[in-house]
Amino acid sequence: MIACLMPVKPARWGVLVAAILVCSGGLSMVQAVGPKTWVQSSYEDFAAGEIMSVSLTESGEISLSRALEQVYPEEAAEETPYVWAFDEAPDGTIYASVGSEGRVISISPGGEVTTFFEAPSTAYALRYGPDDHVYVGVAQDAAVYRIAPGSTEDAGNPWYVAGQTYVWGMVFDRDGRLYIGTGESGEIHVVDSDGSGRVFYDSSDTHITALAIDRDNNLLAGSEENGYVYRISPGGEPFVLFDSPLQQITGLVITARGVFVGGISKSANGGGGAAPSPAVTSQSATTIVVGAAPGPAAAAAGNGAAAGAVYLIHADGYVEEMWSSEKESAHTLLADGEGVLVGTSPDGRILRVENATDAAIVQEADSAQVTGLAAELSSTDVLVAASNLGRIYRLRSGSQATGEYVSQVKDTETTSSWGRLRWRSDSPQGTSIQLRTRVGNTESPNDTWSEWSEPYLQPEGSQISSPPARFIQWKAELSSAAPTSTPLLQWVELVYVQRNLKPSIDEFRVHPGGVVYRQVTSTDDGMPFAQLPPGIAAELAQSQGAGGAAFANASARAFLGRPFFVPGSRSFSWQASDANGDSLKYALEYRGEGESTWKSIEVDLSESTYTWDTTTVPDGLYLARVVATDGPSNPAGQALQGSRSSQPFVVDNTPPRVFDLQSASEGGGVHVTGSINDATSLIRQIEYSIDGERWRTVLPADTLADAGSESIDFLTDSLPAGEHTIVIRATDAAYNSGAGQIIVTVR
Repeated sequence: MIACLMPVKPARWGVLVAAILVCSGGLSMVQAVGPKTWVQSSYEDFAAGEIMSVSLTESGEISLSRALEQVYPEEAAEETPYVWAFDEAPDGTIYASVGSEGRVISISPGGEVTTFFEAPSTAYALRYGPDDHVYVGVAQDAAVYRIAPGSTEDAGNPWYVAGQTYVWGMVFDRDGRLYIGTGESGEIHVVDSDGSGRVFYDSSDTHITALAIDRDNNLLAGSEENGYVYRISPGGEPFVLFDSPLQQITGLVITARGVFVGGISKSANGGGGAAPSPAVTSQSATTIVVGAAPGPAAAAAGNGAAAGAVYLIHADGYVEEMWSSEKESAHTLLADGEGVLVGTSPDGRILRVENATDAAIVQEADSAQVTGLAAELSSTDVLVAASNLGRIYRLRSGSQATGEYVSQVKDTETTSSWGRLRWRSDSPQGTSIQLRTRVGNTESPNDTWSEWSEPYLQPEGSQISSPPARFIQWKAELSSAAPTSTPLLQWVELVYVQRNLKPSIDEFRVHPGGVVYRQVTSTDDGMPFAQLPPGIAAELAQSQGAGGAAFANASARAFLGRPFFVPGSRSFSWQASDANGDSLKYALEYRGEGESTWKSIEVDLSESTYTWDTTTVPDGLYLARVVATDGPSNPAGQALQGSRSSQPFVVDNTPPRVFDLQSASEGGGVHVTGSINDATSLIRQIEYSIDGERWRTVLPADTLADAGSESIDFLTDSLPAGEHTIVIRATDAAYNSGAGQIIVTVR
């Protein structure tokens, strides 16, 4: 602590104590109220809102998203909550396993949906092979069925049986061999074109959940339980490329930069050994995509547990975390330029990850999970599989014509009126952005909120037309006349003014009479400081130990300073708050017993402590009141006040009167009688001293000091012959002392 010394006037005790506290840094000023701004400009700001038909870039810009068209018709999709796996034939036909009954459908380029194959159990894996057959992997016996499109051959017998519980993924190498990832023994099988196969690699994991072929015809495999990424040569030699922190590898994509790895975190389902999220596989000319549909891990990831991540394994083996989320699970990956598209849950988002920064939000499907991504063979579009509800979409390469973004709700903490709304954007010719607002007094928007306002068209600022309320929300509507051009929304600022609320006095404490506090220790400060009487010291120690008073904690004691005793003083301290954050000024007032008018002690105080010179008023019972005003932060006529009164307290600056003293010799000592009276307080203590020697305590005549008037009746010890002066001192509850004396002669 740094103390400061200053010249003071002894009579102005309150000013002195306040000056000491300000100088010592014990008080701070709060910010003044005024117009407040709500600014949203970062990726984190915008990601908290609702993204509908718009994209959010890594740098935090909102643009029109790529168009998302439904391929699997709405009426058919409503019957199937899951799309487990899908792939596209060269003629544009899409084959997909849907639902839990093992049904495989085909969707023609014209959108016609037919049932292609009825598998004996759920089909978690599907592949269109280089031999123009559809390969379907099912859970029962980990069997693979091979069906020719349009063929009438009986597909009732499996083409290959792995003898496991699940088929999670399938991929063809460059020699036409089919690799199958299975569970629950974590085996990888390889099958030749004639249907003869064998165990290619028996891993130490429970499940093999993702497969891919690299440029050297090595097999890459991702596992569930250990979360390994294996590289296995065509001859079967394994090597762990990445011992990931993931529970389950859900996607592997080979790019010129290295291998992108997606997965679900270990904490998403609490450990290994359980069946992983069913896999979805897809293949294009240069990219193998392995995804995941809802299962135990995926379902758990939607409950708020740490969920997913994407890593990049560089050519030299260095692994870089590219994206991670505590809320979103990564189910599927697809190469996209220098990065990857990522299908996630629980919001059905398609993200784009390129650098180790925030992921761009490309689109949001009308499903909970995006479980598969595949590059369409005949265009630059992307096919998207989703579940809950089951959907298949086409993600167009060009942007859609319109889109909107709805912000998160802003709580202004009290009823507020609105200023201007302005934004920064880049709107090429043929594009536009307009904003709207709506308000309400419930935390979540409902039918009690106002309607969306008329559009605001001027980025440089428009007066908000919504009525006063506590909560506000804005939305942006983007449009473009060409699919190759989109506006960019970069920054939004909304100005509001809270309704002024009156200050609150949260605590008002009247300290014991005579107790003052100071931060400096110099004794040459002009005030008659003295050590605390033992009774007051004990009282303060007891109140601090109780822990209930707001001013009894360590920080409050440090704020008030060290207590000293100054007769004729009374210290006040208080804590105040203002919901608007306004700067406050205080006034102290008093009122005597039986009086109706408050009288001023001090005005225009900035500090929250004050010591009153009570010798300026008669003894008696009083109340004190502190009044806080937010006038420093509000225009004249708009300031508000809050106040709090104390409990009654006694002002007593008059010492007890000791009178009617009588004495008589008795047995070598002196028998003393007399009376003590105090008009205001109880008598706390009676003492006597003989010839200036030490004080000795005696009890009143009735042995109990419990009144303002007491009788004296005591016998001294034996005294030597001669004249003696006996002084009787009485101290009242306010620590005022009065004395009387009697001169006696002992013979």
